[in-house]
Amino acid sequence: MTESFQETLILVERAQRDDDAAVHELFDRYLPRVRRIAALRLGRTTRDLLDVDDVTQNVMMTAFAKLDRFDVTSDGKFCNWLAKLVENQIRMDLRARGAQKRGSGRERRQADLDSAVHASQIGGAEPTPSEHAVGAEANDAIERALLSMSERSRELVIHRSFCALEYAEIAELLELGSPDVARSLYSRALRELEQRVAGGGTG
Repeated sequence: MTESFQETLILVERAQRDDDAAVHELFDRYLPRVRRIAALRLGRTTRDLLDVDDVTQNVMMTAFAKLDRFDVTSDGKFCNWLAKLVENQIRMDLRARGAQKRGSGRERRQADLDSAVHASQIGGAEPTPSEHAVGAEANDAIERALLSMSERSRELVIHRSFCALEYAEIAELLELGSPDVARSLYSRALRELEQRVAGGGTG
């Protein structure tokens, strides 16, 4: 168990004792990634999730309260598990409201959320407003490019770049045979993503 996931479990225990500070820290840690992963798997961008944002937060709260019932053994698996819970609930919510058509509903720019791919390339001080705007545009470009890729390629990027799963975990989840196969396919998916971003998402 990684140190990061040990910290998560401690936060969950505190949150279950109604520690508001722990709840806020858990949301800060996981909400951006979970929202982005769920959006991409639903064929949307994070800007399209305003109408279901409450669903996302409510599902995560329920998951935090019931974590001891699940065998989640790593930070990456925990993030992936949360995202699946959220996307399943969003599907049911959209179906119930007759809003199945992708891309429908209001939009909100989630400028405060950096994709794992983009954030890994940025360091240093707090960005200026202009840098923030450029970052948001880059995030949108990455999301559009990911949505134009095959489901397997998109899942490889989600599992590795967003969830930070180990290659062995990815190979098991996607039935790829071995960690080396997962690593090779992920590298290929990243190259495809870079080409699609450079080409405006068309590839």
